[in-house]
Amino acid sequence: MSDILPSFNRQAVEPIECLKSGFALIKDQYWFFFGITAVGMLIAALVPLAILVGPMMCGLYLVLFERMRNRPVEFSLLFKGFEYFMESLLATLLVIAPILLLLIPFYALFLVGFLGLCMGSSTAETRQSRLL
Repeated sequence: MSDILPSFNRQAVEPIECLKSGFALIKDQYWFFFGITAVGMLIAALVPLAILVGPMMCGLYLVLFERMRNRPVEFSLLFKGFEYFMESLLATLLVIAPILLLLIPFYALFLVGFLGLCMGSSTAETRQSRLL
């Protein structure tokens, strides 16, 4: 067992500093990183049930990690996220499942209310036409 213990930094996270350092990381190739992100999100959105969101996010993080290590970044690195397909799919499902569990009842209530409103308005129109 190792005697080296991890050190913890107990300071508050400074979001503005995080954004500044993140922008400083990509600012000289901003449009390249913008393009990689746009293509990754477009591919992720093409397949239903967010199946490709995980691999695309892994690819985006791999691109940023390579940039942080001052290594050359290539567009093809985005697709290396598929090497972690099963792990990223599991992580995506763990994130999306609670969201779906919360949204499905609200969609059901909306649908019932909408159908009730439609049925109510068609019944009122039928009554009005009978009176005329």
